[in-house]
Amino acid sequence: MDLLRQLEDNPTFQIIPITAEIAQEAGALAGSLRDPGDCVIVATARVHRLTLLTSDLRIIDSHLVPVVE
Repeated sequence: MDLLRQLEDNPTFQIIPITAEIAQEAGALAGSLRDPGDCVIVATARVHRLTLLTSDLRIIDSHLVPVVE
């Protein structure tokens, strides 16, 4: 079984699709974060008002989203 299928089947995790709102937010963050993947992650957290668990110093230092280090 592949990883995504395992995550889908696990009630502890929720896969959040990239919506137009998230894509627009990610585009707006491109000037603040270099990595496009980081932009999507931070944008998703911002749109859904989530706190990220991360050790990524660029995300932490950006103060764009609440984080747990």
